[in-house]
Amino acid sequence: MDIREVTSVADIILTGVAEKPDAEMLVIGDERITWAEMRDRAGQVANALRASGVGPQERIAYIDKNGAEYFELAFGCSLANSVTVAVNWRLAPPEMAYIVNDAQSKVLVIHEEFADHLAAFAAASGSPATRPTSPSTPVAKAAMTEGRPITARAMA
Repeated sequence: MDIREVTSVADIILTGVAEKPDAEMLVIGDERITWAEMRDRAGQVANALRASGVGPQERIAYIDKNGAEYFELAFGCSLANSVTVAVNWRLAPPEMAYIVNDAQSKVLVIHEEFADHLAAFAAASGSPATRPTSPSTPVAKAAMTEGRPITARAMA
């Protein structure tokens, strides 16, 4: 990959696919993802974000432990010209809430393990901070991966 060709995060995936689509780009445990597979997954996320009304430069917050889903979201956000706000899962719920609210995130993608933290988001803002989206909405579908259910929340 010629670094001069990469001018955005989206270019990383597009250049990787152009040069070596079937090569592994990410290995996490037993999971192996090729450049082409990551492009396809990120494309689904980008399309779902656009279909859900996420516009250019709007922020998408993400709370989960390390996994392939983060890269799917990060590359998908870049393809959609939105911004990923990665929130450290080790923070206390009020600290998470501060970051998500301060960033003015339009969507929160959160693993179900941390769903109970959403009450802290409401307390931090003084009003309901999120409204759940149905698991069948495009963003939730794009954020779901086998064995790692993730909830997408549209920020109020």
